[in-house]
Amino acid sequence: TVNFETEKIINIQGGYSSSSCLGAFANCSALQFITIPYSVQTIGIGAFSGCSNLRKVTFEKNSLLKEIGGGYSGNSYFGAFSDCISLETIEIPAEVETIGIAAFKGCVNLSSVRFASGSKLSTIEGVFDYSQHNYNFSLLYPQMSKTAR
Repeated sequence: TVNFETEKIINIQGGYSSSSCLGAFANCSALQFITIPYSVQTIGIGAFSGCSNLRKVTFEKNSLLKEIGGGYSGNSYFGAFSDCISLETIEIPAEVETIGIAAFKGCVNLSSVRFASGSKLSTIEGVFDYSQHNYNFSLLYPQMSKTAR
């Protein structure tokens, strides 16, 4: 479990080289739960990629999160939560405007994504891996007011 003791964190950094994910918590197999402080505005490319035991991500009330990052380089992908194979459900805070490409790729047990009421989401860039192993996926969006692509 990760607990942040400051409200001044604005970005959880991510990044990648040609074939390696360099996210802040990338490949941290001991991480099972995390609460993202309300002050975080960006979760970067690959920030939690490969956290194979991450089961629950919680966002503090009144979250200011605007972007969940993702990206590709050659044949490699570096989504903020890519390959978090134990993640089953997540609620995206209302302030999120963009979910980057491959943000949840390889999350083979992700079966429910909820978007908070009043969602400002305007862009989804090919984020979900509709794996043959995941037949019960549901996308719950209370009011679709903008076009997702």
